[in-house]
Amino acid sequence: MKHHINDENKIEPLLRSLEIIAVQKELQKWAGSDHNRQIASNRIMTFMSGRERDLDLSSLRLTSLPDIFDNATMRNRLKILYVNNNQLQSLPDLSGLTSLIGLVLTGNPLQSQQPKSILKLPTNCRVLLPKHVRDKLREKCENPGYRGPRICSDFEEYCKNLDTPLRSLDAKSENPGFIEMQTIHAHTTSK
Repeated sequence: MKHHINDENKIEPLLRSLEIIAVQKELQKWAGSDHNRQIASNRIMTFMSGRERDLDLSSLRLTSLPDIFDNATMRNRLKILYVNNNQLQSLPDLSGLTSLIGLVLTGNPLQSQQPKSILKLPTNCRVLLPKHVRDKLREKCENPGYRGPRICSDFEEYCKNLDTPLRSLDAKSENPGFIEMQTIHAHTTSK
């Protein structure tokens, strides 16, 4: 028995399986019988068990996000999180997403004082916020001592020098803002 416990090749998959089970339980509680939350849960589980680096939860009319972002898979692999065009007024703590380079939150009625965890995201992360929230954070972000993510004013600024190409349109066809974003990204990376 000791031999199996010390075998790193077996520990890693076991830990990942336990992590997936924990996330799945949390998602079941969060989703309940709500159709759009079930769609979001399926997308999250596909992300957790696959190799994707971005997660699209946009345009699902979500009023909240599940509190599942503090796990190794999310911390180490999630690069871009799309939660735009929902009905989010608040967010779970996202400050542990150390690999995140893009967060799109436009089209949500976020409370302007709420997204404190956003300011704790990595400095190479670009965040696209609703205008009313962005305006409230402007003073903090323009402070010379500010060491948080880049708060972008529009899609063009968000896409400029983005380190990873955006996914194809197949999964994003319901999101009109994404088409504009991908076009801008393709234009800025071809220069």
